Amino acid sequence: MQGYISSVAVIPSVCMNLSSSEVQMLETYRSNLQHWGWRWKSCGPNAASVLLTHFGSVLDVSMNAVDLQVCVILLCFLVFAA
Repeated sequence: MQGYISSVAVIPSVCMNLSSSEVQMLETYRSNLQHWGWRWKSCGPNAASVLLTHFGSVLDVSMNAVDLQVCVILLCFLVFAA
């Protein structure tokens, strides 16, 4: 997929409020999600908030914050259902 996946800067960056389980999944699978173009860092006083700085783009179709949250929810479901 090299060449078909890119990372698109989010201007301005988006602060996402997530559950602690969602943040745990982001950190656990950070390298996988970064491969798909996602970039984030911690934001705000709440440990369950992340600042989304880059969206993933696959085949020139940009994803958004909702897409990232869906990915994280699916990861939570797959991990905790196993």
